[in-house]
This record gives sequence, C-alpha cells and structure tokens, in this order.
Amino acid sequence: MRRTPQQERGQRRVQQILDAAAEVFAEVGYEVATTNMIAQRANTSIGSLYQFFPNKDSIVKLLARRMADDFATELTPAGEAGECPHKIDNFVEEIYRFSLTHTGFVSLLHGPVYSAGSIRAYSHLHEKLQQYVQAMLASENGPPRDPVPIITIRIAICCTAAVLGYVTVMPAENRAFALDELKRTLKAFLCTPGQTPAI
Repeated sequence: MRRTPQQERGQRRVQQILDAAAEVFAEVGYEVATTNMIAQRANTSIGSLYQFFPNKDSIVKLLARRMADDFATELTPAGEAGECPHKIDNFVEEIYRFSLTHTGFVSLLHGPVYSAGSIRAYSHLHEKLQQYVQAMLASENGPPRDPVPIITIRIAICCTAAVLGYVTVMPAENRAFALDELKRTLKAFLCTPGQTPAI
C-alpha cells in the first residue's frame, strides 16, 4: 500500500476498494481488470484509489492477504485428527463453500498472474494453503508415515485451484461430480506417501 489509513473513513475506503477489486477480478480476471474499473466499482475516484494503492499489483497483494487470513480463520482447524480420505473430503467441501462466499478467491487462487507484485501475492495465498494441507496431513490418525513431499502438495493445490475455477462456470447439476473427482484425485496425491524428493 502507498499509505495505511489511520482514520475509520480511510479504512472503510480501503475495504471498499478491496471488495470492488474482488468483484472485478471474479468477473473479468486479473489481467483484464484495471484500476479504473476497480475505482468505478468502488464508487470512488481514481485519485482516491491511488492515495492508497500505487497500482493493481498492490491491490491484489493486500486482497490475497485478506483472503488468506479469512481462509485460516474460517476453515476447520487443520490439526484435527482423522483419517486422510475423510479429511480430504472435508477440505474439498470447505474450500468449495469458501469459494462461494468469498468473491474473487478462485480468481486469485487460479491466476494467471505474471507481474512481480502479483506473483508475490499469488504465492502468499498458495503458501497459506500449503501450510494448511501440511498440518492436515501431519495430524492424521494412525502410525507415523513419511511426509508428503512439498512439490506433491503444491501440485495438489494447483489441481484444486483449476477444478474450482472450472466448477464455477459449469452447470450446477455437474458440480457435485466434479468435486467428487477432485476428492478422488487429491486422495491419490496426498493419502499415499509420494516418492518425489521435497523441494
């Protein structure tokens, strides 16, 4: 951010801009979205937007952090005990519900984002998901097992992002099947220890 607002009015304005950005990113994608579009959706002037954010990357960075914080707060704690397949089922259901109630989440998670600032924001959101999945797998009931390689978890998160992006545009009657396929894929990835070295 260019400056952090100290007064309540400025804080509300920043939240309005972030809410508007989430809507615009969800509708047209990160690359097509512009600061003018975001300002218009927020019912504020472009000059007011630039008082707080120097560019679009700075908006997406703060929005992604807000999403990551909401995700960590609202999902079932990852450390709860349980068998891996059951935990994967819960994870998919919860992240799908989260995507329905948090406009722009899928767009931020799925990308594509290429500029340096937006990649940092994108990575932050993926990092939070990675930490969640790692904690979820580490707390599985039963005897200790080899940890799932980080690269395997990252691929699983990319698969989750892609399927959530696909589910949002498919007919409602097909969504349950798509989510079941995602669960099956993640169980194959994550419930059996992988052989790929961690990176």
